[in-house]
Amino acid sequence: MSKYTFGEFSSDSATGLGIIEVRPQESINLTLVPAVDMYPTIISGQSARYKSSDRVFAGNSAYIAGQYGGVNTVIYVAAADYIREIQGLEDLQMESNTELNVSSKRLQRLNIGDTLTKNHTTNINTLNIGTCPSLEYVNAKNVSSLTNVIDLSGCPRIKEAYFDGTNI
Repeated sequence: MSKYTFGEFSSDSATGLGIIEVRPQESINLTLVPAVDMYPTIISGQSARYKSSDRVFAGNSAYIAGQYGGVNTVIYVAAADYIREIQGLEDLQMESNTELNVSSKRLQRLNIGDTLTKNHTTNINTLNIGTCPSLEYVNAKNVSSLTNVIDLSGCPRIKEAYFDGTNI
């Protein structure tokens, strides 16, 4: 056993350690870049856990293949406060009228869009960004399904935010 799979590193948002929560329509693939050494973990549905088989050092990537998610299943990134970047949201197909909720102390980059419309297929319509004191970059370019107000007041370090091609 490892200290990197116990306590705050093993639970979902109920621990108060940030939240990256989404309800995808189908299974997805995500790459997590932790801010500390850990076993990055995705929690799906009824507490099914999918984690990196190896400890991932801070700044390195952990690819977690799409065994999780699907119709009416919420997925969480465990210990979201310790994630620096999440990749793979550009192709996220959401259940209708659902949202992406993000609140993470160490998240620096959030990318759900792309300069070229053909490079992403996400249909996120609500992006809730809570307290993200380290967030510097948000890209939601060409996510035409995005329609609600985006509040970045909990992101004091924001340097770049792109919402071209959205309905915001």
